[in-house]
Amino acid sequence: MKRLIAIALMMGLLSYAVWAQTEVIESAYHLIGAGAEEDLDESEFDRFIALSRHPVKVNMSSKSRLLSSGLFSAFQVASLLDYRARYGDVLSVDELRLVDGFGAVATWMAPFVDFESSAPVGRPRDSLRVDGDLLLRGGVKSGKASAAMKCGLDVGDVVSCALALKSGYKDAMWPPHDVGMAVAYNGKGHLSKLVLGDFNARFGQGIVMWSGFTMSGFPSAAGFAKHPSGISMSHSFSSQLRGAGMELSFGRFVLSSMASMDGRTAANVTYLGRRGQVGATAAASLVGKNRGVAGSVDTRFSYGIVDYFAEVAYGTGGVAALAGATLNPAYACRISLLGRCYPAGFFAPAPAAARSSSKTSDELGFALGTDWKSWSSTIDYAYHPTTQASQLKAVLNYSLKASDFLSYTLRSSFRLRPKDASPYRVDIRFDADALYDAWNARLRADALHCSGWSWLSYAELGYKSDFVAFIRGTLFQIDSWDDRIYVYERDVPGTFTSPAYYGRGFSMSLYSGYKKKKVVKRKFTTLAVYLKASTVLYHRTSLSGRENAAEIKLQAVLSF
Repeated sequence: MKRLIAIALMMGLLSYAVWAQTEVIESAYHLIGAGAEEDLDESEFDRFIALSRHPVKVNMSSKSRLLSSGLFSAFQVASLLDYRARYGDVLSVDELRLVDGFGAVATWMAPFVDFESSAPVGRPRDSLRVDGDLLLRGGVKSGKASAAMKCGLDVGDVVSCALALKSGYKDAMWPPHDVGMAVAYNGKGHLSKLVLGDFNARFGQGIVMWSGFTMSGFPSAAGFAKHPSGISMSHSFSSQLRGAGMELSFGRFVLSSMASMDGRTAANVTYLGRRGQVGATAAASLVGKNRGVAGSVDTRFSYGIVDYFAEVAYGTGGVAALAGATLNPAYACRISLLGRCYPAGFFAPAPAAARSSSKTSDELGFALGTDWKSWSSTIDYAYHPTTQASQLKAVLNYSLKASDFLSYTLRSSFRLRPKDASPYRVDIRFDADALYDAWNARLRADALHCSGWSWLSYAELGYKSDFVAFIRGTLFQIDSWDDRIYVYERDVPGTFTSPAYYGRGFSMSLYSGYKKKKVVKRKFTTLAVYLKASTVLYHRTSLSGRENAAEIKLQAVLSF
């Protein structure tokens, strides 16, 4: 293992990278209302990575494409289309901020949008331009190998296709245990969307049908309401839904239908108005143990400085409902309220509404959140009638930019579960970031108390210029699995890593790569190679019983 660590260290110090996913991750968790990188998961990260490689063309995309991206609410899409019709193309993020409904959130959209003009001066619009990428990845961890391949192709804004294969450390290299594939058509006529293969179906506020990622809890006020994206192609290695989905557009009405190979079907009709939307969803699960049907009506609209959202559903178990509002009294200021009621035994084919636990059932809850400049805070109370258990959780984030070179972030969370053996859980985390020229550094200290005291601390040093390289060392002492601490770690692009630390020991990781661009027929062709090496060493007094481990990943990406 010492030889492996030495080789990884040498390769890391000799490697380079000009593309880092830090900005993508930071923008992603702000857009979906997460409080930090650790609140994301791999499937949602895949979606944002795909968007960063193939940004949404805000001046040329159809209404269907804008909505299915998941970046915009129906109100924002209507505002953007109205702005384009009145004033022409949006030319920058600064101009996008001025469009009604965007404001400060436009800053976080920057990595995922493209402002290419719909009518460039001096040349006609190239509506059938072909873009593609190919990703190859191999890894070795404690003597076991893994491999992954992902490729995608876009023909203008009309046709997209993707294929993904992945084998993990616990499975045979072939056949791959995760396979994803999809082909999508985006039209501007009545047939606005057709997807075959892996897809997401996201309607209303998620009580009846919402596939893919959803957060448990409320890290910030921005995460109280969902942005329904209808039918959209999945870019994940493993998708929740595989089958066919279709959308038809008739003026302001959008009709969606889907059927998956596991027996789940759904249909939705939504009216998209200038200020919001109203929809109805019917869904059924026809095979397997969990058979049943469910239906709902939902709305989300804006009136003045207030955004309202609600959904009421009926399914096996009774009536489920949620309702909330977000007040935007000033720039970069948000106050959100949310109430919810999910009966015990409630069943829907793919529920993922806002909740405090892993299931959308047996819960009564109320949440309040505020975001104001550098401050973000939420408090949520949930009661489960069947078990008579309750939970109170509060989160506070504060960020301070002391100067152009130094910034701080303080995140604290408190959880009370009166029926648990260790009812109180308190976590306080402090980050300090320093930036000087091309050098940047981060220090983190995290202290947690639940069944006992635990702590984790790391130091990271990076250099970003024409290349990027990062090295991180982490110390931790966590003697109970109930006190585990999750930490996001840099990894090769397209891979999301947020391990749970448990035990006593030390870890070290290196991230680096090399990227070269070449212009071919007025287009950039990019070849990039990335390296990630890491090791975890447990102290002999560790109570976890875990074994030392080392991992190295090598990845190549070709984009054209």
